[in-house]
Formats: sequence, structure tokens, C-alpha cells
Amino acid sequence: MVARTRTSERSRADAAVLSRARGCLMGQVAGDALGSLVEFRSAEEIERSHPGGVREMAVSPVWSTLPGQPTDDSELAILLARSLVERGTYDADAAAAAYAYWYSTAPYDMGQTTRQALSAAAATPSAPARAARHAASRDSQANGSLMRCSPIGILGWRASSARVADWARTDSELTHPHVLCQEACAAFVIAIAEAIARGGPAERVYGVALGWCEKESRDTGVVELMREAAETPPANASHRMGWVRIAFQNAFHQLLHAADAGEAIRKTVALGGDTDTNAAIAGALSGALHGIESLPASWTQAVLSCRPESGLPGVRRPRPQRLWAIDLPELASALVDAGPAGG
Repeated sequence: MVARTRTSERSRADAAVLSRARGCLMGQVAGDALGSLVEFRSAEEIERSHPGGVREMAVSPVWSTLPGQPTDDSELAILLARSLVERGTYDADAAAAAYAYWYSTAPYDMGQTTRQALSAAAATPSAPARAARHAASRDSQANGSLMRCSPIGILGWRASSARVADWARTDSELTHPHVLCQEACAAFVIAIAEAIARGGPAERVYGVALGWCEKESRDTGVVELMREAAETPPANASHRMGWVRIAFQNAFHQLLHAADAGEAIRKTVALGGDTDTNAAIAGALSGALHGIESLPASWTQAVLSCRPESGLPGVRRPRPQRLWAIDLPELASALVDAGPAGG
């Protein structure tokens, strides 16, 4: 009887971990796709065109992508996730090679900071990580590394914070080596790993990430952003679009104040600006806390049924199948299984 009870409890815990891991990836892609409908608009423009907020997946009038189709933000995250599963750990050359492959597919959108590093990686297949680091802008504070790093948090759900932070910093260094970008990525994936491993409440997950920042972060600006996030969302999200500070502060604010991952995404999109990236980041973090069930079923269905294959009706942005999100639940499960313990 005791053995059966313990097995049952363990099974429930395993199911909860899987739900949160799947919620992380699905929140990432759903936030990305929903945000792509109104990218670059101000909060006021969004309110006029979508009274009550953006709530349903649709063809993006900005990019002509399908309902539920990832943009560059989540395509890179998906490739990172596949690399982590294949290697069973974070490997900078494998990640850089994956990003260089993405660069070679002629993406329909790409940030300038990312382009600068990945063009070098693609031209140097024998040492892509070294080439990317050498070419990367050391001044940029763009959100391009934060938008892709959520799978590291899933892989690291059983690992030490030090190890997870090291992976995140190393990945950010490939394209966005500014210390603020590195430390934001580290705090973000630590929060995701903590949420997936142990669940809520949100205040506890936030406290773990803040505590790490206060003790270990190499940039005091990250600590300040964490504290500001507890009180308020970022001001003027439509100004300085693409700034990592906006995306980071918003993600932790939504973690603390949104009732579930769906609400975190909707509130983020309503702020305007870099809506797809900000919502992808917020969706990944809140999804890791609340689980995949906290996302509207219609969003999940749109993501899992989206096949941007050349020649199919309605497809205006065809993309290679490796970049599709149709296997997100299985990919999240594989990341959970691959996650190393300790260290």
C-alpha cells in the first residue's frame, strides 16, 4: 500500500513537471505567434484595433505567417531545444551550428545583432561558436539571446543554478555578449528551471531568481530590474523596441501578477512594441509555472497544427520542417528526460 502510494505520488509529480515543461515551450511559441499579429504597434493602436486585447490566433498582417506559426524568436528556441536533446547538455559549438543553419534558411526576420554574429558562424563551420563570439556586438542590449534561451531552463530542471547560469551566459555570449544580456538570460533560465522542478507559488520562483541575482549576478542592473518587476511593468514598451530590459522586466512582472500563462501573454501583447518577442519570453516563464493547461486550447491547437510547407494553401512564409512547432510536447518531454542531475 505504501509502495503504491509513493508510486502514485511520484507519477503525479512527473506529470506536473511535464506539464510545466510543455507549458514553457508552448507559452514561448504561442506568445510569439499571438504577438506577431500586432508587432511594432503602440498600446493605443492595439487597443483601437483589438478592443479588449488580442485573443485569437490569426494570419499575421505584419509577416503573413499562419496562425500559430513561430517567428525568428521561437525558431531559434526550437533549434536550441533540438540541439540540447541531441547532446544531452549545452554545447556552444552545437548551438552555434544550429543557429548558423537557421541563418542559412533565409529567415524572413532577423535582428541586426543576431545577423552580425550568425553570418560569421555560418561562414566558419569548423568553429562556429568562436566565430560568432568574435563577430558579436559587445555593445548591444537587444533581446535576441533572451528570446531563445528558455529550453536551457527545461534541460536544467535538475541541475544546479550555477550550471544553468553558465549555460545561459555561454549561449548569450554567442550573439549578445553584453553583460546585461548574459545576466538576464541566466536569471531567466534559473527561474524557469525552478518553476519546472518545484512549481509555485510565483513568489517563491521569483525569490529564487532574485536571490541568485543578489548573490551571483555580475550586473547590478538585473537586480534593479527584478525589484522593479515586482511593482510595475516596463514603461513605454513601444519605445526602444527590442531592448532586453523591457522584455526581462515584463516577464517577471507577469510571472508575479498574471493569473496564468494565457493572461501573461495577452497583457504583454497589449503593451505594444516588440510584442512577439516580449510575449514569447513572458509566455515561456509563466508557462513554466502554470503548465500547458493554463494556455487556451485554441492557441495550443493552432501551434500544433501549423505546417508552413511550401505549396500548401495559405502558406506565404514556408519554413523547413525542423523549425516547425508541431512536436513541442514531445520535445519538452525529451528535454526533461535529458536533463542532468546536480552539478
